[in-house]
Formats: sequence, C-alpha cells, structure tokens
Amino acid sequence: MVLACKYVDDVVIGCNYQITKDMIKSLNIAKVVHPRTNEDHILEDHRHIDPYLVSKELGIFEEFDVDCDVTVETIAQRVVDNREKYRAKFEKKKAAQDKYYDQEKKFVQEL
Repeated sequence: MVLACKYVDDVVIGCNYQITKDMIKSLNIAKVVHPRTNEDHILEDHRHIDPYLVSKELGIFEEFDVDCDVTVETIAQRVVDNREKYRAKFEKKKAAQDKYYDQEKKFVQEL
C-alpha cells in the first residue's frame, strides 16, 4: 500500500528492526514514517528498544494515525476468498472442457 503512494520513492522491505545512521546515510533517507495502527504488537523482548531513535534525533521521523480498516488479516481474508472463487471457476471450466473432449468433439479424418 505504501509503495502506491505518489510521495514515496522507495520502501525498504526486510530491513533491520532499528534504523541506524549508516542506513539513513547510505540509502539517502529523507523521511522515516510510521503509521499507528491497531495491528501494532511489539514483542516483549523489544519493548525497551526504540527502532526510530536515530531518525527522531535527526528530525526526520514522522508518525501518524491510520484511519483505515484494511489490515493484514483483512487482506489475507480477501486472498482466501478470491482463491476459492477462482478455484470454483477453474473446476467448472475444467469440467466443461473435459465433457467437450470426452463426449462432443468429433475428430475429422484427413483425406
């Protein structure tokens, strides 16, 4: 979703939990943003760590509230729902194709 935003140049996927000065400098990061959502669940082992400390110190950190009901769970549910829909469509099409080849198709012998 973030990649679709016209103001976003790039998103670092799979980066370290803590943002470092080296990461900011080497990737030329101008802004670090974090949306506050209902999905924010911090592991107990990480509660004492502020992953945005360096970006806050540099003044490039921004946090905002998200007023949206789209969550990882809702997206996953959409994938599951659509998967079943496409599976049913495929099975119907396959059954019709099998019927055609088994019963209706007539082979014309070449002369």
